Amino acid sequence: MNEQELLVKLKKVRQVPPNTWSYLVDKGYVEAAVEEEGAALGRPVEYLVEAFDELTDAAPVRMRSTRPPGRMGSGERIPAQLSDYEIERSELFSEYLARQAAPDVVVRHSTDGPLRVYPEVKGFRVKHLDDKVLSPEQARALLTSPVAAYWPHLAFHEFGVPVVGHAYQAMEGMSDERGPYSLIEVSLPSSEDKSFKDRRPLEPGPWEIPDEPENARSNQKPKRKLETPAGSWKILTFPGEDGYPHRVLARPRSVLGDLHNKVSRLVKRYPWEELDAVWFVLTGKTPWVAPLTWQFRGTGSPLDSWSYGYITLKVEPWVSASVVARVYSDLQHQLLGKDNKRVGEKNRELFRFVISRMTSDGSLPKARELVKEWDRANPQWRYGHEDTEQVRRFRRDYNLARRLLAAPSYELREE
Repeated sequence: MNEQELLVKLKKVRQVPPNTWSYLVDKGYVEAAVEEEGAALGRPVEYLVEAFDELTDAAPVRMRSTRPPGRMGSGERIPAQLSDYEIERSELFSEYLARQAAPDVVVRHSTDGPLRVYPEVKGFRVKHLDDKVLSPEQARALLTSPVAAYWPHLAFHEFGVPVVGHAYQAMEGMSDERGPYSLIEVSLPSSEDKSFKDRRPLEPGPWEIPDEPENARSNQKPKRKLETPAGSWKILTFPGEDGYPHRVLARPRSVLGDLHNKVSRLVKRYPWEELDAVWFVLTGKTPWVAPLTWQFRGTGSPLDSWSYGYITLKVEPWVSASVVARVYSDLQHQLLGKDNKRVGEKNRELFRFVISRMTSDGSLPKARELVKEWDRANPQWRYGHEDTEQVRRFRRDYNLARRLLAAPSYELREE
């Protein structure tokens, strides 16, 4: 089966964006499926589905909980097993934090007397939003505006252009000696236009495939800065209309760059995800601090035929142990598709026997020779090297043991 045939079959069961397919090609998944190497042996399409699901699961994902609508930009999910008590208690805490984070003024005392200071949330709203909160539509219009991503507040004030509700036109596909750009023309009150070149390397849009984590055991977080030949950019995450985390690039001194700075300080002080903090500053929507979240990470090498996965639970100390146990048990069943059972003694010994005879390049002796040696060392589990069918059974049993012990297929099955 060639690459195009595999893509057609994969698209029948998954929505595959072009850049995701390119990633699968670049990382060797598609080549392994075409050649049916390692875990793709005899199941190239299923192997690509697993690879695709692992990649999308590692990326920030849509929240599947509908009450309350919290979102976890790092890929954490809220379990459905939370009771009304956990929901209510966490909502009360979340509302309290929101009120703490956004007071109208802070009174500080100095040698000259009391001083009224706008805190970060209120200060941003006063400076950029006319001391108002925005509707979801207004907030997304501001977040996706190239003008807000380039212009500082002073430029809006100087040209008499409102930060909220400004008009602009974008002519895409332009190019000069510095590379591609979009020409942005902003309508001024004087009926004139002010233009600039938008050279951001990424348009506003959803996070799709994350950058590779530093190591296989890390919980990756989306990048928050990007350095390119065209300049330095802040990466701001916000909830898209489709329910997925979206991101936008902005100049450090722009209105959105200022929002990025305010949110950076908020997420350091409060237990919030960045996109929820962004939404709180712009719309006043209270970020929900979920008392229990989970995340599954899977990684591995298709060419080396191994896989590794782990579940991370983030639990507030007051959540009962019974709820935690139930969440973990349900997740384990979803990932394994069955009850968790011990790998049998024979399978463990067979796997140990075979890998101990691997050469330095990972290859193995001929199967018949392995069976002959195995039969001598393990007469209680004898195969019989003279019988071709038994040699094949030995190979199948080893592949089963390898999949169980070194290359399990973890799949989140929604129930």
